[in-house]
Amino acid sequence: MESGSNSVLNKVKKGATARDLVKASQMAKEAGIEISEFIILGLGGRALWEEHVLETAKVLNQINPDYIRIRTIIVKDGSTLKKRMKDGEYELQF
Repeated sequence: MESGSNSVLNKVKKGATARDLVKASQMAKEAGIEISEFIILGLGGRALWEEHVLETAKVLNQINPDYIRIRTIIVKDGSTLKKRMKDGEYELQF
């Protein structure tokens, strides 16, 4: 999942919308599969931090996963996010 914000998901090129994540999770639950969602703290950066938090909470409440796993963002050298940082398009939240 990483985020429930469509803006954030789009910027990190996740290839899915919040609605897609909810639908896929609901289908998996109906099939008897446990749901574990990973959230990346700080993924929204300074510009989208609040949207990232609020929309992620909203999607998590809709999914009601069995497990929620929290990760903190790490920007690796050579990544698209690192390039966006260098270009001034993304700023870490902290």
